[in-house]
Amino acid sequence: MIARGPLAMGLLTGKYSSDVTFPDGDFRRAWIEDEAQNAQFHQDLESVEQLNEVVPAEDTMAAFALRFVTSHPAVSVAIPGARNRRQAEANVAAGSRPPLTMEERDAVDSIVAPGDGRKIWPEVT
Repeated sequence: MIARGPLAMGLLTGKYSSDVTFPDGDFRRAWIEDEAQNAQFHQDLESVEQLNEVVPAEDTMAAFALRFVTSHPAVSVAIPGARNRRQAEANVAAGSRPPLTMEERDAVDSIVAPGDGRKIWPEVT
C-alpha cells in the first residue's frame, strides 16, 4: 500500500483535508500551490475517503494497510513505522490479523488500481 500515491506521506491518517497548509520549505507545499499537484492531492483525498469505506470495523486504516501489504504473495515482511509504544503495539496486533480477503483486495484495487500510484517524493536537484 505504501507504494501507491495516496497511501503514503501521512495521507492515510486522515490528518489532511483540502484546506491544509504546509510551512515554507516543505516540499508538500507544492501539493497546494502547483495546479497539477493540487489536483492529484484532491484525488488522493477522495481515494482515502473511499478506502475508509473498505476498512473493516475491527481495523484501523494503519492495520488495514499493513494487512494489505503482507497479503501480497511477493511480500515476506513489512517494516512499519511507529512514533510511540501505542503505534508499535498496534502494528504488532495488525500482524496477528488474517490476510485481506480477495474481496477486500479487489475493493482496494478498484479504488487505487495496481500500478496507479504516483511519485510523491521531491526531485533531488
